[in-house]
Amino acid sequence: MTFFDWTICDSITVGDLFKLIVPAGWTAVCFAAFLAYLLSPLSRGDPPRVGSACVVLVAALSGSGLSTAVFSFHRATSTFSIDWDEGQKESRRQRLKIHSSISTNFSLLSLALVIFFAGFAPQRELCAHETCGADVGWSAISLISSVIWLLISLMGMRKLSKTGSKIGEVGLPP
Repeated sequence: MTFFDWTICDSITVGDLFKLIVPAGWTAVCFAAFLAYLLSPLSRGDPPRVGSACVVLVAALSGSGLSTAVFSFHRATSTFSIDWDEGQKESRRQRLKIHSSISTNFSLLSLALVIFFAGFAPQRELCAHETCGADVGWSAISLISSVIWLLISLMGMRKLSKTGSKIGEVGLPP
């Protein structure tokens, strides 16, 4: 048994936590930035920076979805001892479809924000920050997170379509 196989609680191992550190850590940073944009100006007597906070919130929400998808995909593919019946497969398939549709919407929203802040907002002075560079950066981070989230969801659907009666048991193509 290696260090990564140590069970922390119930069925979560140290290895599971390492797979979640980057997306979950980034999500925590995004939520902290979101709160900073709302609360920091209040301490100076200024109004909250709602526009900036909303741009960061999109990145935080896509990071949350990515963290959920990473954990869900990992747990489903690493649990070899559970037999899946058709009801469980269908339930998993429905959850993956929901992940795919939400991540697609976040990807499109993030792409639209990148295009808006890079091409249109500077001329109309509609940037949420002093310059639109930070807005483009946050939107690009959100786009990357959303696309990775979508890819993980699609990998889960592909793996599910190849599974046999056990999780992780790959069926042979016809």
